[in-house]
This record gives sequence, C-alpha cells and structure tokens, in this order.
Amino acid sequence: MEALGEVPIKMVGRLAGARNGRGHRPFQARRWRASRSGRGVSDVVATILLLALTVTLFGTIFAFVTRFPAPPAQDVNQFQASLVQTASGVTQLKVLQDGGPVVAPGDNVFLQSSRAVTNWQFQRVTGIPVSWGTGNSSGWSTGQYWTTTFSPAIKIPENITVYVLSASTLLFMGVVPGSQQNVPPLVTATYTLPSNPGLKAAFKIFADVSGNTTGLNINVSLSEIPGLSGTPSMTYNSTAAAWMYSVPAGETTTNGTYLAFVQGSSSLGTVAGSLSVTIGGSGSSGGGGGSSVAVGMSPPPPLLPQETPSAYFWATVTYSGTKANVPVWVNFTISQLAGVRAVPFYVNTTIPGQTGLTISGPSSLTVYSQSSYNFNTWLLNSSIQITAKATLGSGVGSATGSIAFQTPNYVNGSAYITSSSTGALSSSTHSLSHSCSTSTSCPYLYLTVWNNWTTARGGPASLSFSGTVYSNITSCASGCTATSYTIGSTSVTQASSTAVNVAGGTARWKPGGSNLVAGDKFTIVAVLTVTDAGVTVGYTYDTWLVTLT
Repeated sequence: MEALGEVPIKMVGRLAGARNGRGHRPFQARRWRASRSGRGVSDVVATILLLALTVTLFGTIFAFVTRFPAPPAQDVNQFQASLVQTASGVTQLKVLQDGGPVVAPGDNVFLQSSRAVTNWQFQRVTGIPVSWGTGNSSGWSTGQYWTTTFSPAIKIPENITVYVLSASTLLFMGVVPGSQQNVPPLVTATYTLPSNPGLKAAFKIFADVSGNTTGLNINVSLSEIPGLSGTPSMTYNSTAAAWMYSVPAGETTTNGTYLAFVQGSSSLGTVAGSLSVTIGGSGSSGGGGGSSVAVGMSPPPPLLPQETPSAYFWATVTYSGTKANVPVWVNFTISQLAGVRAVPFYVNTTIPGQTGLTISGPSSLTVYSQSSYNFNTWLLNSSIQITAKATLGSGVGSATGSIAFQTPNYVNGSAYITSSSTGALSSSTHSLSHSCSTSTSCPYLYLTVWNNWTTARGGPASLSFSGTVYSNITSCASGCTATSYTIGSTSVTQASSTAVNVAGGTARWKPGGSNLVAGDKFTIVAVLTVTDAGVTVGYTYDTWLVTLT
C-alpha cells in the first residue's frame, strides 16, 4: 500500500515541476512558433487576394470606360476682318466668315476703338445684332460678310477690336489695323546738347518719342532750372529725329544739376519724361551725355520689292558726352504693315548690328547690320519702317532712330456684272432682273485685274493672281443662297489687264436662290493673291453691290 501511495505523489511532483520548472519551456516555445507560423501564411494569402481583387476591379472599370463613345468633332468658326478706307477715313468694317457653323441672327458683334470715337457702333453696350450687318438674313454663314458703315468716317490711323459673341461664348476676337499701327506715343530718351552747357551758354533739349506722334503737342517745363521758367513748346527736328527746344544764351544763372520735365498729349494719350540738366562743368557724372541715332540702308529703299534682292542697314550713333570706350550695341527692327487684303497683318524682323564696338565722346560711330534683309519678302502696298535702337553702356542710356517708306501697289482688281460677253466695263451695271434665265437675259460676272507696272518702273514682265470671288447675300426676302467661285492662277502682263469670266467659259451668272424677288441684294467680293514667279508680292480685293429689279 505504501508503494502504491508513493507513486501518485511522485507523479504529481513531476507534473508540478513540469509546469513550474524548466522542463516546460521547450513545449511552450514549440506551441508559440506553430501559432506564429500559421498567422504569417494567412497574411500573405490575404495580401495576394486583395491585390488580385484590385487588379480585377481596375480592369473592369477600364474596360467599361473605354467603351464610352468619343465626343463628336466640334466645327469651329473662322473669321477675317478688314477696314474700308477712303480719303476721308475709315468708312466701313467688314467681317468675313471663312468657315464654321451658321451664326444666329440674334448673336452680337461688339466693337472697341483705340481712339475716342463717337460713332454709335462703339456706344452699344449690348452689341450690334448679327442680322443688322447681314441684311436681316436668317443667319451668318460661310462666305458671307457682316458689314457696318461708319458715318461720319473715322479718321485714320485707327485700330478697331472686333468681338463676335454667341450667348456667353466668344467666337472671334481680332484687332483690325488702319493705315498704320496705332501705338500711343512714348518718350524713350531725353538729353541735352551739349551734354553739360556752361553758365549762361545756349543749349538744346531733345526728347526721342516713339509710336504714333500724329497730332502730338509736346513741351518742356523749365521752372526747376535757375534763370529759366515756363513750359515752352518743343518742335520736331528731322535731323536729330527728335523733339527739340533751344535755350537761348544768357538765361541760366546758377551752376548745378537740375531737373526738366517733358510732357505732351495727342488723341492717343499723354507722354511724359524727365531729364537731368547740369549747368557749368561736367562734374562727376557729367560725362554721360546724350545720344542720337540716324538710320539708313544700302542700297537705298527700292521702288519695287524685286529691284533689290537684299540690303544692309546702318545706324550712325552720335554720342555727345565725354566718357571714353563706351560699349555700343545696336538692333535693327524691320516692320511691315501689309494692306489691300482682307486682313492686313503686321510683321516684325530683328537683325543685330556689329558687336564689340565702343565709342568715346563726343563723336559719332556707324554700325552696320550683321546680315542683310531679303526684299523679296516685302509685299506690294505695304508700310515699311526700319528702326535702330542703340544701347550705350557705362550708364549712358539708349536712343532710337528710324526711316519709313511705302511700297507701291501697281496691281488692282475689280469684280462687276456686265451684259458684254467680253467683260467690257463700259457696259457694267449694278442691277439685273430677278427673273433672268441663265441662258438668255442673265449678265456675265467678270473679274478684271490690271497690272500697272511699266518698263520705266522696272516691274516684272508678268504677274499672276488667284483667289476666290464670293456672291454674298446682303439682303433677301427668302430663298437666297450664297455662292463662291475659285479663280485659278491667271497671268496678267505688264501694263495691261486680264478679264476672267467668274462663272467659267461663256456661262452667264445668276444669283443663288429659287425665290428671288425685286429688292434682293447681293455683294460680289473678290479676294486675290498676287504672285511673281511663285513669290507672293501683294493682295487686292474689290466689292460690288448688285440689286435685283
């Protein structure tokens, strides 16, 4: 019994030792590692499943989105605007729709002038309805002009900004220049000659003014200079290409450095500038002095664009100060405003002058352009201006000068209707019967182009023209349609003319439409490009109003 009684006691002791002693630890570690290993496998599987679900979901959405139909192509309106100019000024604005959907008659055209003109077209805050400029037609379509007449005529030069709006959508915005760019005047440099006049000595005050100086009145305020007073007027000096006022001898009374103020106004705005005038000796900063620029070209401006293939430009920089070895940089800008076309355009080209030059004053230096300019790119009937800007280092400043000339337009064109099968202008007319038949009583629609070059002018033996003639609806009761005709390349020899039957061959012309009535009006518009041996040299266009009777 004792043995039997001891056995349970020993077993209990071993079990207790296993629980509380070292013998139990390996068993616990094995259980912990097994549990941890199971959880790791579960995390990896979950991550793989989540990635697979994400990829599948993304692929499904991508496939769904790519099946969406593409939006339809949008037709965009295109316009060209031009000004009709006469000796009295700008008389009409014309806007041609080149392409795009029909503009509703209730949409509006807004006009903004660069000058303070009072014509009613610029005063309507709600805009001008499209129907007012298209003869109350049912819409403004491709090939059709929108026209408004200015009475009284607007004096040129003039820039007009045109906005075409449909509801709150801007269909077109463009600036239409007049005979020249309407840039407000700006004082770009001021100086005196001599740069440091002596006490009671005579001297001249100069102001360089860029931009449009038409109607400019400019003066200089001298009240800050002891012995001088008032605001005398300055006059333009063509030699210096600047505005000038001469201070007579015996006026100044005190040595020192003083300020004078240049100010003026024109219809385009006001100008203002200042200059430092040092009386009596150069002083520490008196060597800066002033500078001026005279511009020229070699060979001189040609009569024809083709007479001189290319030319170099030069600028004579005159420095009136006393500093030595002043660095000089010159840039030449050639500007061209091409006219006699549906949309005049402005082109600028800049050519640098020679580099590494210096000047010691007082003296002059002539700087030439690094390269020539090709005259073949100049168009007939264009305003050309060559401007040189000279920048003088060592704190002296800058000055500009320019020359300008007009290239001729010896090519003219006219569109007209006539009863003559030869296109004789003597039988041209502004009216025709609305019930004419294309084979009997309808007239011919002719386009005649004159080449007014002569041998004395040295022009090319012949020119070519091509373009489009539009028959636009000006006013119509109902049923009218606009048409257009393409004019292929046609030559016209020097000092002669060429007539082209727009309808082709011997065909007569009839306005488009099936319900024409007396009083309907069509405007014939010819827009032509003139070329010489494939090079564009000019543009010409004409309009002709036809009234049905």
